[in-house]
Amino acid sequence: MKDKLALVVKTIDDMKGNDIQIINVSDVNPLCEYFVICDANNTTQTSAIAAKVRKELLQKGFDINHIEGEKGSKWVLLDANDIIIHVFYSPERAKYSLDKLWADQEFLNVEDILKEG
Repeated sequence: MKDKLALVVKTIDDMKGNDIQIINVSDVNPLCEYFVICDANNTTQTSAIAAKVRKELLQKGFDINHIEGEKGSKWVLLDANDIIIHVFYSPERAKYSLDKLWADQEFLNVEDILKEG
């Protein structure tokens, strides 16, 4: 699981995703263990980050259950079973404020995850 999480975070970081947040939702969400949230400077970058995360996960043998939002979307959601990845266009992230919605849950240190990967 940590390998998969590290792969997701490293891929987003490599693609210059902004403000990566990792939220442990396992105590309150029976469908997944982590949310990974990031944003991008434009919708092209949003799509590129999502596409690269999808490609890297599939190449390493991890399944993608579902993708919501495609090219040009302001919010792309990738359901990788135990990890849900949210890639936002920056203004959309501010609008929905998922970070604040889940603020009472444990946030993991991104730098620690990148070191593990």
